[in-house]
Amino acid sequence: MSWIEDEEIDEATKDEVEKWKKKFSKSTHKEYCGHKKKVQSCKWNGTGELLATTSMDTIVKIWHPLDRKNDIELKGHTGYVEQCRWNPTNTNELATCSRDKNIKMWDVKTGKLIHTQTTNGENINMDWSPDGSTIAVVLANKNKEDQVSWIDIRQWKSFRTLKFPFVTNAIRWNYNGNFFAVSSGSGSIHILKYPTLENFRELGAHTGSIYCLEMDPLGGLMAAGSADSLVSIWCQRELACIRTINNFDFPCRTMSFSYDSQLIALASEDPKLCVSHVKTGELIHSFKTDNNLNAVDWHPKLPLVAYAGDEKDRRGYVSVKIMNYGDVSL
Repeated sequence: MSWIEDEEIDEATKDEVEKWKKKFSKSTHKEYCGHKKKVQSCKWNGTGELLATTSMDTIVKIWHPLDRKNDIELKGHTGYVEQCRWNPTNTNELATCSRDKNIKMWDVKTGKLIHTQTTNGENINMDWSPDGSTIAVVLANKNKEDQVSWIDIRQWKSFRTLKFPFVTNAIRWNYNGNFFAVSSGSGSIHILKYPTLENFRELGAHTGSIYCLEMDPLGGLMAAGSADSLVSIWCQRELACIRTINNFDFPCRTMSFSYDSQLIALASEDPKLCVSHVKTGELIHSFKTDNNLNAVDWHPKLPLVAYAGDEKDRRGYVSVKIMNYGDVSL
């Protein structure tokens, strides 16, 4: 993918942007309700058949948007369930991390718990390595010196823990699994070589704390969302910032690339969801929500975007919603 300055955007790209705007102008939204407290994360599995959500109600829900009779709940955590990740090599395995100091691995096909791994701190975020062998988890410390621990799930042993002299809100492996990104409370991104975990480079990305990091599915880009309300887009190969997106007046809390890496969905403490064109940074679509959003995730194959947060239905249940900007039957 080549990148050019705004003033050099060609007519074909402009036409592409207008086509996206037209598609999203006809988008519809469907609501799925079930959590009793706010949703912290939502993630599609690799096939896009299942959607997992985690919540402050300690429950993990597995939704089958195309076949609702098979929805299930996974119970076992005793604290807020902050994050979930699907196994990149097994679409029926889900890992969840919680403030109860436990990581749990589930078989969603049977609804059974596979393993519980106790950690040394409250787990606030996690990621799963591209080869499926390792889970990394962020352990929050009250002194604002967070730790990241790497766990080999083949033996369920932590083989490395690093303490960082800053708050860490987000961690991500790159697409190839040869580097590992760690966000900081000062606005920088620390790049570690993997698997050696040697310090490689510190990127001065933002003027405020970085709340979220994402790698695009095609393996060329990295995005960071910050308390300074900006989103920065980075070339993974050069580790150079190639674009900034400014859709918000408040901190960006969550983001997700589209399956073809052309678009990025963003949500902030300002109650709205925005979709921007990655190449140009232009706003494609936005809409107001009733409350703040904590999670957004693009379907891996279809024109669907799941999003969730604090929104409740008439009965008081917290909902996850799916925006449909195509002709998918839900």
